[in-house]
Amino acid sequence: MTRVTTNRDIQRLTFVESLHASLRKEAARVLEDHKKFNTLASSYLSDGLDESECVELLMIDGLSREAAESYTAMAVNTEEEIEEDALFEYSFQFEDNYAKIWSSYDIGKTIKASGDEEAWRKAEGLLNDEGTNVHKVLSVTRIS
Repeated sequence: MTRVTTNRDIQRLTFVESLHASLRKEAARVLEDHKKFNTLASSYLSDGLDESECVELLMIDGLSREAAESYTAMAVNTEEEIEEDALFEYSFQFEDNYAKIWSSYDIGKTIKASGDEEAWRKAEGLLNDEGTNVHKVLSVTRIS
């Protein structure tokens, strides 16, 4: 049994297609605005502005305070993730005051640093902060 298409069915179909096209257009506009404000927040922070200045500029660009604070927080988190991704993980060996050689794995610590020299400084700083009886750091090895 086939259903007869009525004028009402055609109107309903036309309305649904029009609504769908309108929603797709609105979604594309919202996505474009999201990318724009995300880029603006990131550029403000990379220019050296602090978070409150970034929020104020985003408000001038047309966002509400809550939205500006959200975009600023997202940009800060993104910058921190990028910085963490640029760091390498290092293990190290050190000698205590009793001439016993230890590994960073023995104390359950590794270091994240951008280079060997920074890793060496961080290893020395970590061991000095821990209050251990460290005579000297012997080696630093990149593990990732």
